[in-house]
This record gives sequence, structure tokens and C-alpha cells, in this order.
Amino acid sequence: MTAAGGSLLVGPMDVFDQGRFAVVADPSGAVFSLWQGRAFAGADLFNAPGALGWTELVTRESEPALAFYPAVFDWTVDASAEYPQWGIDGADFGGVLTMDENFPPEVPPHWLPYFAVADVDASAATAQGAGGELLMPPTSIPHGPRIAVIRDPQGAAFGIHRVAEEE
Repeated sequence: MTAAGGSLLVGPMDVFDQGRFAVVADPSGAVFSLWQGRAFAGADLFNAPGALGWTELVTRESEPALAFYPAVFDWTVDASAEYPQWGIDGADFGGVLTMDENFPPEVPPHWLPYFAVADVDASAATAQGAGGELLMPPTSIPHGPRIAVIRDPQGAAFGIHRVAEEE
């Protein structure tokens, strides 16, 4: 990982008998955690209502990331479109959004998880009613899903997307 340009920030260390983790950063500074499951394998469900459904790297420097993650994790990159996508064994699970002038300069590179929902508009309204702030209101992406981005009352940002509409 460090040979590919990343940095070890914390660990690796055990979490009792549950597994092992480390906190690392990619070459652009986007921080993420690694998990090696033992008694707790990790998430078994993907892209079903209420589960993680997509992960997006948001960075100002996409080129180093497009080299780093495949080198470290053997991910594939579909860079044929304007929106590069990460994949494993032919199944895409995330993408890369290059920050532009619409992002304030103080926004650091980061990973944005998207949770799958049956109804983006209803889920966004529920989140607002629970004290969340819409950073991006429900929006239909051309040739993609309907999405929204929310900040929870504690300040954590996450996205939601409609299930079964990813191409």
C-alpha cells in the first residue's frame, strides 16, 4: 500500500476476535479503513434497500487514484466514460468524481458511501425530517440512478440511490 503511494495512519490492530483493521490514506489524502474479518466478516448485503449500494471517491486528483486502487486491491477501472468506475470480477461497485469549482477549496478528498433505497425522494424527505440537510436534492442522473446527498445531524455526509437502476 505504501509502495503504491498510500500512507498508513493507524494500525493495523485487532478488534478483539472480530477482525483486524487499519486506517490509511490514498495518494490524494482520501482516508479509508481496511478490514480483515475474523468472527465478524463484514457486510454481507450489497445494493438492497438499507444496505451499502455504491462507493464514490471524491478527489481533486483522480489520476493517482486510478493507479493506486488497482495496484493495491486489484480493482478494475472502466475509464471509458466521463465517470470512471471501480469493479471487481466485472461488477462495478463505485466510481470516481473529480472535484471541480463547485466544491469549496476546504473540502478534502474523501469517500462517499451511497445507501440503496426504494424511493430517493421519500428517503430524502425522511432524512430532512430527522434533522438531516440535503447537500444535493433528489436528482436523476442521465443513464444512471436517481440520487441525493445528505449530511446527518452529526455532520457525516452520505448518498442515497434508487435500487436496481445502476447500469
